[in-house]
Amino acid sequence: MKNENVIIIVDTYSSGNLLAKRLHERNIDVVALHSSPKIPNVYKKSYVQNDFINEIFNNDLETTINTIKKTSPVAIIAGAESGVSLSEKLAHIFKLPCNDYNFIKERRNKYCMQECLKQCGIKSIKQYLATNAQDAKDWLKENKITDFILKPLMSVGSDNVVRSSDYGDIESYFNQVLKTSDILGNINENIIVQEFIEGQEFVVDTVSCDGNIFTIDIGKYGKNLSIYQEENFIEPGGPKL
Repeated sequence: MKNENVIIIVDTYSSGNLLAKRLHERNIDVVALHSSPKIPNVYKKSYVQNDFINEIFNNDLETTINTIKKTSPVAIIAGAESGVSLSEKLAHIFKLPCNDYNFIKERRNKYCMQECLKQCGIKSIKQYLATNAQDAKDWLKENKITDFILKPLMSVGSDNVVRSSDYGDIESYFNQVLKTSDILGNINENIIVQEFIEGQEFVVDTVSCDGNIFTIDIGKYGKNLSIYQEENFIEPGGPKL
């Protein structure tokens, strides 16, 4: 008998590979959809193929949509950051529950994230989206920023994130990173230049549904020279909270 409860998870990698087992416990079948024709090397070891009744590789959007129509999913969700954009686009197309599609860029594009904060009147990081090293230098000098971050627009896992206080590093960074692929396969057409912010960084994970916001966890980042190394979760109700 065909299970009418089918959920598609886009890029069920990293910690997202825990989702399928939990859904199976609730009598929900799960289909794995890969957002690109090949699983990125950074995620390969975390993918568990046996957790799924089927898998789809997104070679082109039209073919993927036609394949999904045969599945009739009740939801399409992301399993990893690389799957956020495709999962939301497909959920929007199939009129399934999803986030506000008008803000799809803000959920993956690191430059748009900060711009969204600024537009909402929330404190944000000074930044500039550069296509060449000279523009990056000029912006930093104009804003009197001597401690800065250079990073790709769409990557993950601290891929090519660099902190520097030497303008001389900018030229070599652009030569090395611009127009190359990040670890997810995106071409680095731009580089984000940001002021470096001193202080402890925390992450607050939330889930929103029908206007209700639920706090899932709060973590404290451990870094080495501004590069993320670990995340330590804070105990609910503990003194550090």
